[in-house]
Amino acid sequence: MFEKLERFIGELADSTRFQNVICTRGKPADKLAIGKLESLFQKLEVKLPPSMRDFYACYDGFTLAWEYTKLTHPDYITSGSIRITELAMLMTNLEYASDDLIPFDRVSDINQVVLRLNQGRVTLRYLDARSRTSVPLKLEMENYFHWLDETRGLSPWQEFFLASKTSRMKPVLREKFLRDLKLLFGDVDPTLFSSNIT
Repeated sequence: MFEKLERFIGELADSTRFQNVICTRGKPADKLAIGKLESLFQKLEVKLPPSMRDFYACYDGFTLAWEYTKLTHPDYITSGSIRITELAMLMTNLEYASDDLIPFDRVSDINQVVLRLNQGRVTLRYLDARSRTSVPLKLEMENYFHWLDETRGLSPWQEFFLASKTSRMKPVLREKFLRDLKLLFGDVDPTLFSSNIT
């Protein structure tokens, strides 16, 4: 599922270009656990996104954090972060708080991507803990996993997909992200972010 991410994780082990690396990949959830997830979604009358089922069949939770050792901007470090919640915690939150925002991917210490069950489907929102606001993401779950793989969690990739123009990232962060993407991950076309998404 995460071809580029898995290759990147392999490179991190021997690279001196990155520091403060944390990587934890949960073992695949078994068929019984996946079946319970499907049953829970049916009970909630929400369609389980196939990509979510596929993700948990590969990884029961996924954490990757890293920092680039060189400064590419005097005020901001270059880093990445992925912390997708484990299946048991996801199911507990869905079972007891299905009307709330459900934590899914912790982007940083203050921001996270959350799930909201809405009209029989799963939608994604970007939650900023400082402002206590959540903004819809212009992404389906399928695309979320795709861009996670493409960017290897490079921060703040999710902010390119915010549905609200007033919540979009500062121009300096946008420019830095696009430069860092080209520097670190030359197999990704930065214009996909700069022209097709924003």
